[in-house]
Amino acid sequence: MLACITMLAAGQGKTLYQLTIANPKLGSTNAFETAWKAHVQKYHKGDNKRTVHEILSGDHAGKFQLISGPSAFADMDTERPTDMAHDQDYDKTVVPAVQAMSGSYVYRHADTLSYNGDVTAEKFFTTIYNVRRGKFNDFTAEIKRAVATNKAINSPNSYNTYVKLWTGTSPQIVIVSNLKNGFKQMDAGFAPSTSAAFKEQYIKIFGQEQWDKRMTAVMDFVESSEVFISKLRKDLSSAP
Repeated sequence: MLACITMLAAGQGKTLYQLTIANPKLGSTNAFETAWKAHVQKYHKGDNKRTVHEILSGDHAGKFQLISGPSAFADMDTERPTDMAHDQDYDKTVVPAVQAMSGSYVYRHADTLSYNGDVTAEKFFTTIYNVRRGKFNDFTAEIKRAVATNKAINSPNSYNTYVKLWTGTSPQIVIVSNLKNGFKQMDAGFAPSTSAAFKEQYIKIFGQEQWDKRMTAVMDFVESSEVFISKLRKDLSSAP
């Protein structure tokens, strides 16, 4: 992200999340879950917890997001006396049931790009935006306008926005909508007045011309995008 990400990355505190995607071998999902549960109980408690989401749609359906955080950069320096035993247990018990582990990515939670983000939910709608070069600031400015509008109308929506770190020339923004009431929130008419109220308030604050630009913002600012739904797997996550 170069200079574009610097402003967001300069804040202090525990705002970082590390993500790995586990893809169980065909026919080995139960074996993976059993091995992962035992591994988590042994090594991922206290300040080293893991949260697991199961992806339910799209090309990655059936895969698991293994999430650690929130943390700070200083936490990356931590070396635990159990690290060697952890790695040996993981390699011996979990890896045999896994076809592939996709990367180890770090994201920063962007509070100024999020709205009503403290809502507790167990089901989620995620949109991944791969932003065009040179358009990061334009895209985040539009997200901030949406946040301001949602606040003005006291929208029932809830979402958290994350910025992928160390992406070089391929900036990425991820918006996770928290579906407090479940997937039925995606049904048309669940919040019938919200869309009209959003448009009216947006134009009131930012003007018709800016609204017209918003209609093509994704096309103008985003190279590609991906969407999927997922659910929290409490049974595979560390105990609260």
